[in-house]
Amino acid sequence: MSRGMNTMPTARRGRTYEQVGANDKRGINGICSVIFIIMLLVVPPIVLLSSERSRHTRYITLSDALNSDVIELNQKNIDERTLHAIPPGKLVHGTSTNIDTLASDPDMNIAIPGALTLQRNTQYCQWQEIQSQDCQTCKRTVEARDGSTKEETYQCNCITTYHYIKGWKNFQIN
Repeated sequence: MSRGMNTMPTARRGRTYEQVGANDKRGINGICSVIFIIMLLVVPPIVLLSSERSRHTRYITLSDALNSDVIELNQKNIDERTLHAIPPGKLVHGTSTNIDTLASDPDMNIAIPGALTLQRNTQYCQWQEIQSQDCQTCKRTVEARDGSTKEETYQCNCITTYHYIKGWKNFQIN
């Protein structure tokens, strides 16, 4: 009798039954996937609605500003009476080509006309010392006045090693 293709030996496995128990890790995965799906369905509409709301608020504000009278303040027509005559709630726009300010640093003897602020950040290039100590633990027996003995431990044969790192710091290292 010849063997054909459909007569090859096959290995079969019987049915497998799984019962979810209290220590089964797949129960947690199922809960996590449900929470993930709920978040996937709830969060995007909330984000979309909040961005649409802010866009609508910006649109209303800009359309109100464009439809109202804008009071233009120039360098030439600004005086005390003009500023007090502006009603509250009006949109005001002003430009200037000349800023009459002077930012200075007296410690460095620097003065820059037309600048609003001048800020100095000082850094020091210096060596930083790092100290490490390696000690052995030694034991000794101490005798008290009453004749009793007690064993105590202490650090001995200490070796101190110093390492130095060069770098820029915002403060001085002593």
